[in-house]
Amino acid sequence: MSIAITKSIGTMPEAKTVAFMVYPQLTLLDLVGPLQVPKLLENFGHFEVVTVGESLTPMPTDTGLSVAAERTFDQVVEPAVLIVPGGLAGTIHAMVDERVTTYVRTAAVSAEIVMSVCTGSLILAASGLLNGRSASTHWVFRQELGRLGANVVDARWCEDGKILAAVGISAGIDAALVLVARLAGIDVARTIQTLIEYEPQPPLVPSIGRACTRPTCAALWWDRSFSASRTSSTVPRIASLACSRNAQPNTGWHGSRLGGHSRP
Repeated sequence: MSIAITKSIGTMPEAKTVAFMVYPQLTLLDLVGPLQVPKLLENFGHFEVVTVGESLTPMPTDTGLSVAAERTFDQVVEPAVLIVPGGLAGTIHAMVDERVTTYVRTAAVSAEIVMSVCTGSLILAASGLLNGRSASTHWVFRQELGRLGANVVDARWCEDGKILAAVGISAGIDAALVLVARLAGIDVARTIQTLIEYEPQPPLVPSIGRACTRPTCAALWWDRSFSASRTSSTVPRIASLACSRNAQPNTGWHGSRLGGHSRP
């Protein structure tokens, strides 16, 4: 009996690593919402979900709570899946951090799927992964993503080859369920969706991009973030540098917010 068990263990496939990249001042829900979904996938197959960063030192998020990577970039060189959350000031700095963009670019080569949540798509673009590709992002930042060379799609989540991009913050859960469906099948994804009781029923009438104008929202959101991090004077320089590295702008967008957009 022990011999048979040993043989069985010896033939088990190696676990696929699903890596969530962390960096200072990321948006916490961009990380923990999507992370909860594939974390449950560990119970259904050979998957390992980890957080990766430049170091293992705890780092602040936009909520004041801190997170610490479980492994460094050097320890997870070839993840099967790479997921990049968004943020505000932290994202801008990550876009011009050579260690971050080099890791994203390198990990993407062997990854089956590269996923972004919210402004995490800006980091993918700054790493050169979205030139000419379709992608979604938070509605406030569509123009910025277009300036970085992406074909901006107005859909809750968007697939283009190995790229899977979600719009703002909570939509990361939707994209994570799409991710699980691709990795383990629709039935497993549906089971996880049921386990986490994911059935959005917002208490307020949807008003994305309508009741609150883009300039007003952007001004309030960015000003609060950059004032807190004392980086407002560097924002124009950093954004300009990130944009200058990439392809010609494409600010058109299409699609529907009711579902996803896929391109082979």
